[in-house]
Amino acid sequence: MRRAIVLLLLTVCASNACASRGARPSAPVPSAVPAPDLAGRWDFSVDLGTRTTPGVLWLFLRGGEYTGTLSPQGTNALPVRSLVLRRDQVAMTVDTPEGPVTFDGTIGESGAAMQGIVTYHQGVRYPLTARRRPSGGS
Repeated sequence: MRRAIVLLLLTVCASNACASRGARPSAPVPSAVPAPDLAGRWDFSVDLGTRTTPGVLWLFLRGGEYTGTLSPQGTNALPVRSLVLRRDQVAMTVDTPEGPVTFDGTIGESGAAMQGIVTYHQGVRYPLTARRRPSGGS
């Protein structure tokens, strides 16, 4: 069951990256309003309907691109393959042993929260919410 949840989270993250149709992750789009910095620790939860699954997402900005790991509760860290950010829209792909999981969502509250949809391997979709942990928090 945990493996299915991890795969679901990863799929959601992966679908967000794919959802930015025509987006080029390596070529940022100029904007009058700068996109928020998403680097740091994020606590997230996926609403599975009958229960909620928590986890941790670490994001790092390196060379103008985001990298990181996603760890659903009680599981191994999964690599963030890509993250595309355009103003308040985020698309992320996470690699899992079963294949990519995508997340498509929006950033709110001055870059301290995000919400959206995780899409897993068979197209199953669940809501995901995340809050950035303040600097210095463990």
